[in-house]
Amino acid sequence: MAGPELSFRVDDFVFPIAAQIHDRTATLTPLSDLAHAVYRPVDLPYQNTAPWKTTPYDRELATWARMTSTISVGAPIAIASAVQYFITINAPFPASAK
Repeated sequence: MAGPELSFRVDDFVFPIAAQIHDRTATLTPLSDLAHAVYRPVDLPYQNTAPWKTTPYDRELATWARMTSTISVGAPIAIASAVQYFITINAPFPASAK
């Protein structure tokens, strides 16, 4: 049975998650040692507009910086930070007052 790759990201490194299925139970085990790490840097979505600072770029950069600084305290915080990151960058901008 094929499915999406099971992995998690820490900064620019991707680590696999081993899956073992027995009957109707799946056991997921993150392989977080450096031997399993794959270096895959990520481009920021708005980095092409960086020389001409834009509001979406500023928001993306600030949110990314906040997430990466929070992730350094461990996995449970990393998950919450990643969720907050995606909520922030996908939220619509408030209407500007004219």
